[in-house]
Amino acid sequence: MKSIKKLLKFIRNLFSSKGKFDFNIGEAVVLEKSIIINSYPFESSSIFPAKEIPASEIKEIHLDKYPPSIKLNDELIFISREHLELLKNFAMSNNIPTPQRQSNWDFITESFLDMEFEEESKKRTIEYLLSNGFTKVEISNIRNEVRKQMMKYNFNTMLWEWRNLGLCDVLIAMKPSLSKEDFKDFYFRAMEIEMRTK
Repeated sequence: MKSIKKLLKFIRNLFSSKGKFDFNIGEAVVLEKSIIINSYPFESSSIFPAKEIPASEIKEIHLDKYPPSIKLNDELIFISREHLELLKNFAMSNNIPTPQRQSNWDFITESFLDMEFEEESKKRTIEYLLSNGFTKVEISNIRNEVRKQMMKYNFNTMLWEWRNLGLCDVLIAMKPSLSKEDFKDFYFRAMEIEMRTK
């Protein structure tokens, strides 16, 4: 009987934790010369809650990321992967660069993935981040700042991601734990962290 109660308590906790995260990244309509974003979830964003973005304002489109993103000045906007082919065509017809980019957050959040990394791999991760202008102390501080929420996000929700947790995941994970003002500050710091290079 006790074991059944424990199991039920675990299930209740599991679903209450899952409910804290809003996995929605809004809706997109890809037109010939613009992209319309509706119901974008991040209030700190320059496009919140909705905006039509002309092709001329889009600096890059990152098709290799999950989810894909478009770059507007110093901000990345996420678009559902279901629009990948439309985004490819949009980029081509509007002469928008589609570079492959490394994600600093992918490396920072490695320790929160559902897999073990060998010491050599951890060392390479640190070396990569150092080459992009981070210090070891800063890397440690950033990881400590997001650790609790990233662990909840990846394990309490049964996501169990083992490949990568990127900027979009970090924003979704951190949003419920911060006030609007604190999340606004975190949002722009997270963008700077993501796009930092030496």
